[in-house]
Amino acid sequence: MSEGDKFERRLRGFGWRKVYQLGKSEAAMSNVVDATVTAISCGLRNELRCSRLADILGLLEFSLQADWRQQQAGNSDPNEPSPHSCLSVELERIQSDELYSISVQLASTAAESVFADISQHRSYPTREAIRNAFADGFLWRIVDNRCLSHVRDGLALGTEHPAAQHEQWEKDFRTLLRPQAEKMIKQMLRDDGSQAIARAPRRLTPKLRTMDVLHKPLHAIAR
Repeated sequence: MSEGDKFERRLRGFGWRKVYQLGKSEAAMSNVVDATVTAISCGLRNELRCSRLADILGLLEFSLQADWRQQQAGNSDPNEPSPHSCLSVELERIQSDELYSISVQLASTAAESVFADISQHRSYPTREAIRNAFADGFLWRIVDNRCLSHVRDGLALGTEHPAAQHEQWEKDFRTLLRPQAEKMIKQMLRDDGSQAIARAPRRLTPKLRTMDVLHKPLHAIAR
């Protein structure tokens, strides 16, 4: 039994073992991302389903825009709760209502992080910018929680990469995953505030159609 197998056995949920196997074998990053998107979308339809995702994003948008207006006015009342403190209270309430489900916790943590980041910017926080930042933060936290936090050592052993190289691999991974995350959240969270069932965006690496396979040389198919 290979050393990496003990890491693979830690993974739970459809598709995450494939993500690990592809990463460990140094497959093309587009293939790793495709497998990850499939695993995320399956999780969001099942054990990671988060019915309050639209509520969390709506709170984040409202809080950031209120914070920006307050900064522009420059007359915040120290006796009044800040937009950030109100956001934290409401997120805690949602987590309590949802019995602290892992998906709600991850989404809430992502919202807090996005608020901290965007509130430092001087430009008006648009809905699109907030949603994209939230999509990146939320889905990357799912990847880390369901996969990377369990198998980082296994990936490093399989690829024989030093720590700095593996860290760069994760950065590249997240960069390529980001536009797919934005598409997925956009599909799920509609402009009218409603929420759809998660589905995977179009694959980065298209599958061969039947006629493509039939026209390939036999030795290429056998491989």
